[in-house]
Amino acid sequence: SRHDKTEEEPAATMPISAEDAAWSADSRVSRALELVREATRRKHAIRPDANLELDLGLDSIERVELLTNLELLFGARIPDEVAKDIYTVRQLIAAVRTQQPAVVSPGESGNAWQKLLTDLPQEDPFFGELLTPHPFVLLMVFAALKIWRVLARLLLGFHVTGLEHIPMRGPFLLCPNHQSYLDPFLLVSALPFRTASDIFFVGASEYFATPFRRAAARLMHIVPVDPDTNLVRAMQAGAFGLRHGKILVLFPEGERSIDGEVKKFKKGVAILSAHLETPIVPAAFDGMFGVWPRNRVLRWSAFLPWKRTQVH
Repeated sequence: SRHDKTEEEPAATMPISAEDAAWSADSRVSRALELVREATRRKHAIRPDANLELDLGLDSIERVELLTNLELLFGARIPDEVAKDIYTVRQLIAAVRTQQPAVVSPGESGNAWQKLLTDLPQEDPFFGELLTPHPFVLLMVFAALKIWRVLARLLLGFHVTGLEHIPMRGPFLLCPNHQSYLDPFLLVSALPFRTASDIFFVGASEYFATPFRRAAARLMHIVPVDPDTNLVRAMQAGAFGLRHGKILVLFPEGERSIDGEVKKFKKGVAILSAHLETPIVPAAFDGMFGVWPRNRVLRWSAFLPWKRTQVH
């Protein structure tokens, strides 16, 4: 694309100090810098104090991939509390070098997600909650959502097509576009009970900050995580549920649309699908942005029958 070509164009190279040149010439640093070059399109911007996000353009998933590949290269394990304070190339390489000096075979690098999505914490109660059945809660929530679907049909013209394409059982990823806060409720209300009983969500922890909300999240199989500071845990939670035959609802845009148009997809859905060999079932919302646009209040007028709102 034109955007990609622009990022790949060389820029004026900043002079490098003798100290930085000596640092880069170290054999282990040199091998690490090769992985950094593979991870970014802005190869001209690589220097010891380059910011991983601002200068090299690495998003959260690309940073996790790079860190994990460096861990594999150096035979190291970076604690989460150290990883969250890594911002530059120098800090990144220093972190993996100081954890454990032994170097593993170069052939073991490059398998970041295979490692992360295979080494799952099976005994972690955080993940075990996904497998704990809550039939009474499920029936109550499902009944409430079916009432909500009837109201949505009457007031929003809510219409659903394509249910015949949903597999009879998991695992699979159910991936809709994201137009409003109401999307998850409408989505689940449209599903048959056999499907709804096996779904789980990975949700932003900011929405489950209180004890009551955290308890509700556990009962409804919502895994609250911070995708910015704990992306690996979010991806592992998704992999854990899918490996146990569950259905993961994941919004590939990663956030609600700003203007109603579909945003660029994040890589998480594709990574989970590819590494777990799990199919993706796409779903499309149309009309919800007009009911509750991002950064605006709910448009109650859209629920008035004479407005003839149509949501599909």
